[in-house]
Amino acid sequence: MTNVSLSRPFISQFAFSGKLRRLVSRIMIRLAILLLVALAPGIGAAQSIAKNELAAIRAEFLAAYRSAQNGVTAAEDSAALRAYPLYEYLDAVRIEYELAGISGRYGAADRSADNFLRLHRSSPVARPIQQAWLSSLARRGLHRELIDQFDSEAAGSRLQCQYLTARIAVDELVNIEPLVLRRWLSADQQPNECEIVFEWG
Repeated sequence: MTNVSLSRPFISQFAFSGKLRRLVSRIMIRLAILLLVALAPGIGAAQSIAKNELAAIRAEFLAAYRSAQNGVTAAEDSAALRAYPLYEYLDAVRIEYELAGISGRYGAADRSADNFLRLHRSSPVARPIQQAWLSSLARRGLHRELIDQFDSEAAGSRLQCQYLTARIAVDELVNIEPLVLRRWLSADQQPNECEIVFEWG
């Protein structure tokens, strides 16, 4: 086994290396602190800009929403508005307004409602759009489309009877009797739309 003699110069060199590392470490820490201090105003400014932008897009959304309730729609929404988290609610109120005002055949508003429900089926705003669409189809006498799109979970008494009326109108009578009987025995107040169904039954 070879004995290693630790000379004083070697020990001094080792000690000097340790001091050097500590010195470099302290310098790096100070530089990091100085860098953070220098960047702090910029970070604060960025946060301020972000808040201002959020306030602006919120105001844009509210203005567009109020306009949509009155049937007024911008030619094109801004990219920021389309990226806003509540944009689907704006889209929904526009579709609902269109469905309430249309008449006649299946058209653009129906396609908009269909596409919306495909994209937002699990969204809380989907149910009102589905109800508005079914009501619009029933009001326009689009029996086949109403039957195809009908969802009993989204339908109240009026829509249920409109659905049964549509089935009677297109002579789709298989297993309809139990549905009519259930509607007849319901404790709910029966809307006028149910009269045709009860007369048929």
